[in-house]
Amino acid sequence: MGALLRDVQFVDYPTNPLVALAVADMNNLSFVRSSSNQEVPFPVTRQNLFRGQLAAGDGNVQGPYVSQFLLQPTFFGAQPLTQQYQRFLSLSEGGTDYMTSLSEYMRMQDGNVPKRQLAFDSSFRFIRMGRDLAAYTHVDVLHQAYFVAFLVLASIGAPLNPGNPYIGSQAEHPFGTLGGPDAAATIPEMASRALKASWFHKWIVNLRPRPERCRRS
Repeated sequence: MGALLRDVQFVDYPTNPLVALAVADMNNLSFVRSSSNQEVPFPVTRQNLFRGQLAAGDGNVQGPYVSQFLLQPTFFGAQPLTQQYQRFLSLSEGGTDYMTSLSEYMRMQDGNVPKRQLAFDSSFRFIRMGRDLAAYTHVDVLHQAYFVAFLVLASIGAPLNPGNPYIGSQAEHPFGTLGGPDAAATIPEMASRALKASWFHKWIVNLRPRPERCRRS
Protein backbone atom coordinates (compact mmCIF):
# COMPACT_ATOMS: atom_id res chain seq x y z
CA MET A 1 0.00 0.00 0.00
CA GLY A 2 2.82 2.35 0.80
CA ALA A 3 4.29 1.67 -2.63
CA LEU A 4 0.96 2.42 -4.33
CA LEU A 5 0.77 5.76 -2.51
CA ARG A 6 4.41 6.73 -3.01
CA ASP A 7 3.53 9.63 -5.32
CA VAL A 8 0.50 10.94 -3.42
CA GLN A 9 1.39 14.14 -1.59
CA PHE A 10 0.71 14.02 2.14
CA VAL A 11 -1.48 17.13 1.93
CA ASP A 12 -3.77 15.15 -0.40
CA TYR A 13 -4.27 12.25 2.02
CA PRO A 14 -7.56 13.69 3.38
CA THR A 15 -9.24 13.50 -0.04
CA ASN A 16 -7.37 10.91 -2.10
CA PRO A 17 -9.59 7.86 -2.90
CA LEU A 18 -6.64 5.44 -2.89
CA VAL A 19 -5.82 6.53 0.66
CA ALA A 20 -9.39 5.65 1.65
CA LEU A 21 -8.91 2.14 0.25
CA ALA A 22 -5.61 1.76 2.12
CA VAL A 23 -7.26 2.82 5.39
CA ALA A 24 -10.07 0.32 4.93
CA ASP A 25 -7.62 -2.45 4.08
CA MET A 26 -5.47 -1.75 7.14
CA ASN A 27 -8.51 -1.78 9.42
CA ASN A 28 -9.42 -5.24 8.12
CA LEU A 29 -6.08 -6.78 9.08
CA SER A 30 -6.50 -9.22 11.95
CA PHE A 31 -3.31 -8.11 13.71
CA VAL A 32 -4.25 -4.43 13.59
CA ARG A 33 -7.63 -5.26 15.13
CA SER A 34 -6.20 -7.58 17.80
CA SER A 35 -5.43 -6.76 21.42
CA SER A 36 -1.78 -7.73 20.85
CA ASN A 37 -1.28 -4.80 18.48
CA GLN A 38 0.76 -2.15 20.24
CA GLU A 39 2.46 -0.79 17.13
CA VAL A 40 -0.24 0.43 14.74
CA PRO A 41 -2.84 2.99 15.87
CA PHE A 42 -6.38 1.60 15.67
CA PRO A 43 -8.63 2.51 14.08
CA VAL A 44 -6.41 3.47 11.18
CA THR A 45 -7.45 6.82 9.69
CA ARG A 46 -6.25 9.09 6.91
CA GLN A 47 -4.39 11.07 9.58
CA ASN A 48 -2.42 8.18 11.10
CA LEU A 49 -2.01 5.90 8.06
CA PHE A 50 1.48 4.32 7.94
CA ARG A 51 2.42 5.79 11.31
CA GLY A 52 3.69 3.68 14.17
CA GLN A 53 3.43 4.29 17.89
CA LEU A 54 5.21 3.33 21.09
CA ALA A 55 2.20 4.20 23.23
CA ALA A 56 -1.38 5.04 22.32
CA GLY A 57 -1.65 8.64 21.15
CA ASP A 58 2.07 9.42 21.35
CA GLY A 59 3.83 12.04 19.26
CA ASN A 60 4.21 9.75 16.25
CA VAL A 61 0.49 10.03 15.46
CA GLN A 62 0.07 13.73 16.23
CA GLY A 63 0.48 16.71 13.97
CA PRO A 64 1.31 16.81 10.24
CA TYR A 65 2.66 13.70 8.55
CA VAL A 66 6.18 15.12 8.13
CA SER A 67 7.93 16.20 11.33
CA GLN A 68 8.97 19.83 11.65
CA PHE A 69 12.45 18.47 12.36
CA LEU A 70 12.58 17.58 8.64
CA LEU A 71 11.25 20.95 7.50
CA GLN A 72 12.56 23.78 9.66
CA PRO A 73 15.76 25.45 8.43
CA THR A 74 18.66 25.44 10.86
CA PHE A 75 22.43 25.81 11.05
CA PHE A 76 25.32 23.36 11.36
CA GLY A 77 27.59 25.85 13.06
CA ALA A 78 27.81 28.74 10.59
CA GLN A 79 26.65 26.54 7.70
CA PRO A 80 22.95 26.94 6.81
CA LEU A 81 20.80 23.84 6.34
CA THR A 82 17.75 24.58 4.22
CA GLN A 83 16.14 21.18 4.87
CA GLN A 84 15.47 20.83 1.14
CA TYR A 85 16.53 17.49 -0.27
CA GLN A 86 17.53 15.74 -3.47
CA ARG A 87 14.48 13.65 -4.35
CA PHE A 88 13.63 10.96 -6.87
CA LEU A 89 11.38 11.90 -9.77
CA SER A 90 7.89 10.44 -9.49
CA LEU A 91 6.62 8.11 -12.18
CA SER A 92 4.63 10.89 -13.89
CA GLU A 93 7.80 13.02 -13.99
CA GLY A 94 9.86 10.36 -15.75
CA GLY A 95 11.03 8.47 -12.68
CA THR A 96 11.31 4.72 -12.26
CA ASP A 97 9.57 2.09 -10.14
CA TYR A 98 11.43 -1.11 -9.36
CA MET A 99 10.37 -4.75 -8.91
CA THR A 100 6.88 -4.19 -10.29
CA SER A 101 7.07 -7.44 -12.27
CA LEU A 102 7.60 -10.96 -10.96
CA SER A 103 10.58 -11.54 -13.23
CA GLU A 104 12.42 -8.45 -11.97
CA TYR A 105 11.57 -9.28 -8.38
CA MET A 106 13.03 -12.77 -8.78
CA ARG A 107 16.18 -11.35 -10.35
CA MET A 108 16.65 -9.13 -7.30
CA GLN A 109 16.13 -12.13 -5.00
CA ASP A 110 18.87 -13.94 -6.91
CA GLY A 111 21.30 -11.15 -6.09
CA ASN A 112 21.20 -9.19 -9.33
CA VAL A 113 21.12 -5.40 -9.33
CA PRO A 114 18.72 -3.22 -11.36
CA LYS A 115 19.96 -2.23 -14.77
CA ARG A 116 18.18 1.12 -14.66
CA GLN A 117 19.38 4.28 -12.95
CA LEU A 118 17.58 6.43 -10.38
CA ALA A 119 16.20 9.67 -11.82
CA PHE A 120 16.68 12.75 -9.65
CA ASP A 121 14.77 16.01 -9.53
CA SER A 122 16.89 18.91 -10.80
CA SER A 123 15.64 21.09 -7.92
CA PHE A 124 15.99 20.52 -4.19
CA ARG A 125 12.61 20.33 -2.46
CA PHE A 126 10.98 19.82 0.92
CA ILE A 127 9.70 16.33 1.70
CA ARG A 128 6.09 16.07 0.54
CA MET A 129 5.38 12.44 -0.45
CA GLY A 130 6.45 8.88 0.23
CA ARG A 131 8.92 8.80 -2.66
CA ASP A 132 10.70 11.82 -1.14
CA LEU A 133 11.05 9.98 2.16
CA ALA A 134 12.47 7.01 0.27
CA ALA A 135 15.10 9.28 -1.30
CA TYR A 136 15.96 10.58 2.17
CA THR A 137 16.35 7.17 3.80
CA HIS A 138 18.18 5.79 0.75
CA VAL A 139 21.34 7.74 1.61
CA ASP A 140 20.82 9.27 5.07
CA VAL A 141 23.77 9.23 7.44
CA LEU A 142 23.32 6.87 10.41
CA HIS A 143 22.24 9.50 12.96
CA GLN A 144 21.38 12.33 10.56
CA ALA A 145 17.70 12.76 11.48
CA TYR A 146 18.40 12.83 15.21
CA PHE A 147 21.37 15.18 14.90
CA VAL A 148 19.49 17.65 12.72
CA ALA A 149 16.60 17.51 15.21
CA PHE A 150 19.10 18.48 17.90
CA LEU A 151 20.32 21.39 15.74
CA VAL A 152 16.74 22.61 15.29
CA LEU A 153 16.05 22.41 19.02
CA ALA A 154 19.30 24.22 19.83
CA SER A 155 18.62 26.96 17.29
CA ILE A 156 15.20 27.78 18.74
CA GLY A 157 16.46 27.78 22.32
CA ALA A 158 14.45 24.77 23.48
CA PRO A 159 14.61 24.53 27.29
CA LEU A 160 16.75 21.96 29.04
CA ASN A 161 15.25 18.93 30.73
CA PRO A 162 13.79 20.10 34.08
CA GLY A 163 16.00 17.56 35.83
CA ASN A 164 19.23 19.12 34.55
CA PRO A 165 21.27 19.96 37.69
CA TYR A 166 22.70 23.13 36.13
CA ILE A 167 19.32 24.83 35.91
CA GLY A 168 19.25 27.77 38.30
CA SER A 169 22.96 27.70 39.03
CA GLN A 170 24.61 31.13 39.21
CA ALA A 171 28.15 29.74 38.99
CA GLU A 172 28.01 26.83 36.55
CA HIS A 173 26.52 26.26 33.11
CA PRO A 174 26.03 23.06 31.09
CA PHE A 175 28.50 22.57 28.29
CA GLY A 176 30.74 19.50 28.09
CA THR A 177 28.49 17.89 30.68
CA LEU A 178 24.71 17.91 30.09
CA GLY A 179 24.98 20.80 27.64
CA GLY A 180 24.84 21.29 23.89
CA PRO A 181 28.29 19.86 23.08
CA ASP A 182 27.54 16.86 25.29
CA ALA A 183 24.29 16.19 23.39
CA ALA A 184 26.03 16.65 20.03
CA ALA A 185 28.62 14.03 20.96
CA THR A 186 26.20 11.61 22.61
CA ILE A 187 23.84 11.28 19.65
CA PRO A 188 26.36 9.65 17.26
CA GLU A 189 27.82 7.58 20.09
CA MET A 190 24.44 6.07 20.94
CA ALA A 191 23.62 5.60 17.25
CA SER A 192 26.81 3.57 16.86
CA ARG A 193 25.98 1.37 19.84
CA ALA A 194 22.42 0.83 18.67
CA LEU A 195 23.64 -0.10 15.18
CA LYS A 196 26.08 -2.69 16.53
CA ALA A 197 23.42 -4.20 18.81
CA SER A 198 20.80 -4.43 16.06
CA TRP A 199 23.28 -5.84 13.54
CA PHE A 200 24.35 -8.49 16.09
CA HIS A 201 20.75 -9.63 16.48
CA LYS A 202 20.12 -9.45 12.73
CA TRP A 203 23.15 -11.43 11.57
CA ILE A 204 24.05 -13.58 14.61
CA VAL A 205 20.93 -14.16 16.70
CA ASN A 206 17.99 -13.94 14.28
CA LEU A 207 19.64 -14.94 11.02
CA ARG A 208 16.64 -15.73 8.84
CA PRO A 209 14.97 -14.43 5.67
CA ARG A 210 12.49 -11.61 5.93
CA PRO A 211 8.81 -12.67 5.70
CA GLU A 212 8.45 -11.22 2.20
CA ARG A 213 11.49 -13.11 0.92
CA CYS A 214 10.73 -15.45 -1.97
CA ARG A 215 12.78 -18.57 -2.60
CA ARG A 216 13.04 -20.54 -5.77
CA SER A 217 11.93 -24.17 -5.55
